[in-house]
Amino acid sequence: MLNNFQDSKLIEKALANLPKSFLSGQKQFLEGQVHRWVGTINALPGGRPIKSLEERHLPEPKNHPFLFVVEDYLFDSTMTGLMHSSNFVTTEILKQLGMRSGLTKEE
Repeated sequence: MLNNFQDSKLIEKALANLPKSFLSGQKQFLEGQVHRWVGTINALPGGRPIKSLEERHLPEPKNHPFLFVVEDYLFDSTMTGLMHSSNFVTTEILKQLGMRSGLTKEE
């Protein structure tokens, strides 16, 4: 099981498996951390009190406006949660760039 690997090995594997269009990410990678949740149950991902989407995805908007968090554990630990998280962050990045994603209902 991968959870038995050291953090550095897991990060190495993640970087090695990036899609070809993201291979430049290997060179730009600065640091990483692995959080293990093996065997745990989280009835309310993200904890209490429930934070807004902005608070969950933009941890330090004033000092680090381009620091975004994308993860499935923020929602329900499923691919749907990961896609929801990815969509939110993509939309936020496009807003900051003054563009529209076409994925939101906003006009």
